[in-house]
Amino acid sequence: MANQLAPRIERRGGGGVNRLLGIIEPAMTVGSAIAAEVPALAVGLGSLNTVEDRQRPFSEAVSAADEVREMLTYNPRSMEGQAGMQSLINSVSQIADTVGLDTAFQVLNEEIIPRVQSTLGEDAARELGSMAMMIPAVRRVTKVVQPSADTPEATENIFIAAEVPELGGGKALDYEIGKDASSLKYQFYDKDTGFLDTEMPSFRTEKEAEDFLNLYQTQVNPDKNLMFLQNTSQEALESFDEIGGMPMPSLAVTKEDIPFEGFGEITLVGKPESFDPRASKTNEMFSADAYTVRAPRPMQLAKKNADDIFEEKYGTSKELNEIDIPHGFIRQLLSEQSFKSGATSSQYNRIKEFFENPKTAKKLFALDQGYDKNKLPKQNDSVEVRKQKEIELNDFISQKEDLEFIRNKSENKNNLLESWKEKQLSDLLEPEKVFVTNPDRDYVTGRAIIKPYTAENVTKFMRKSSGPNQEAGFGQSGIGAQRAATAEPIKSLKQARERKDQLQTKDALEELKEKQYEAFDAITEDLKKYYEFNSDNNFMFADEVGDLIKISERKGLDAAFREVGFKDVPDSLKDAINEYKDSLRSAPTQYFESKPKRVVDLSEFGGAIVPKGSEPQIRKILEKYGITRLKTYETDVERTAARKAFQDLMFSIGLPATVAGSIIYGEEDQSV
Repeated sequence: MANQLAPRIERRGGGGVNRLLGIIEPAMTVGSAIAAEVPALAVGLGSLNTVEDRQRPFSEAVSAADEVREMLTYNPRSMEGQAGMQSLINSVSQIADTVGLDTAFQVLNEEIIPRVQSTLGEDAARELGSMAMMIPAVRRVTKVVQPSADTPEATENIFIAAEVPELGGGKALDYEIGKDASSLKYQFYDKDTGFLDTEMPSFRTEKEAEDFLNLYQTQVNPDKNLMFLQNTSQEALESFDEIGGMPMPSLAVTKEDIPFEGFGEITLVGKPESFDPRASKTNEMFSADAYTVRAPRPMQLAKKNADDIFEEKYGTSKELNEIDIPHGFIRQLLSEQSFKSGATSSQYNRIKEFFENPKTAKKLFALDQGYDKNKLPKQNDSVEVRKQKEIELNDFISQKEDLEFIRNKSENKNNLLESWKEKQLSDLLEPEKVFVTNPDRDYVTGRAIIKPYTAENVTKFMRKSSGPNQEAGFGQSGIGAQRAATAEPIKSLKQARERKDQLQTKDALEELKEKQYEAFDAITEDLKKYYEFNSDNNFMFADEVGDLIKISERKGLDAAFREVGFKDVPDSLKDAINEYKDSLRSAPTQYFESKPKRVVDLSEFGGAIVPKGSEPQIRKILEKYGITRLKTYETDVERTAARKAFQDLMFSIGLPATVAGSIIYGEEDQSV
């Protein structure tokens, strides 16, 4: 650090600095005296700020170091201890005058505080950090890192951040709430500069300050309307809670009033500071839906004798056929799913679907409860007989559910049949959730590699396919996938704000989609004569052209032509293709995609919008992670309107830019 400072101070007129560093730098490595020598460096550097001070003999700087060393026998209740801390803060201020605030706090975070902590203890280091917050233009940003293999307990990360206020411009409208150390009141600090806004009121409680800020931002800063949104379901929330977080989720970044539907009935509202691309290198963002990798589906292995258990309980395939139950080779599926080498998620899904089929489940449940199988409806029954048997079967199940409801005071009469389904699966399947880590293996010669379905394992698997255009399956060469291939990275919230005019509603994009299809069809038709293979099948050829567009974004157009099978394409058609890709790149979209390449904790969301009537069950999960602000809805319109309640989680031009120093306690991020 000292050598990094020297050139900058020389440019500022700090004559003789190299000789001073030559005296102090060796002392910085000396055992128990280290904590005192760093202040000596600060005092010495600060003393070079004026002509008079630069003419002082170096012995005075050394004497100053001795004086500071004596003060640094830290006791928070003694005048000497407080004086020692204040001496360090004064030194940082002097460095700031000489080489700038950012560098001063880099010295504080990287050199002074770690040495104070190692020599004088954690209390002294924390006290120093608190005192640093009193320096003008300084603020603190905190976040909680959840437990992991490296950090078994949750830790609070403390950043000392500083920014020099920009001159000119309008009044800042983005604030964060802080507690003033002297008055113990909650006040407002400009997010861009870290300065206290003395024109804003102060409040006794943080809640009062938050309520005022929400109202202020709504009325004074209507342009602050971008949000991080994650649509999910109650089942998914339960899974995230079980596996230890959300593995590489996809969040929508969109305007407050643009509807965002699908992917689940629950909307989680993200905290901007958690997903800001500048907060962590793992926080990726793209200028459209980038078709990024999705999490693999969890599955369960079948128990070793599951096929025998099934046949003993429900009968052979022939007996199932007699009562019109489409068994779908269920016994064979259970046998293959019991071996790790042969287990697949598709087999697991077919086993589950067998019991989730309503007609199948009702018949098997009734048989399990002693119902006469001759009374079950069959395909070869007459319409009248089959209808009567179905009525009798439904009455039998309803009576069982009513009895269970009365006996156990169940909240839901349908719980009996649902519980029965879960019980059948638990009798046949192993309880652990797992997934296949090599789904692209050779299924003839390769063996499946199975790992536990944890957030950490799934994230490590997904990170191997990070980036845009990683979704697999039908339609992955269409215009949506081509648009994803041209999606550009967004490096900051400010960049997202600058591009927000691209964000449009789904209805507003319909006319544009028609034009995109027309342009793509024209290019497809023009390319046919340059294709080396048969282009008679229009659908297959369109897929080839779609692949060409996608590949050209990674390898260039000429390389893509060679790979897909085109040759002698004229420059005029190449220009048309590039113009088409540029139109996709700049096209409007419903949302930008945020894709953190890490495990996201539910505590990184500040609120949720949930269907009316579902909140008691959902609240139980969310409150474990500090999410207590829930808004309910009954219609899609109400769901979008409910976002207004989360003004404090919206952003416009972005969060503070400079983090001048690393974390004092804990790790920088939760990357895996």
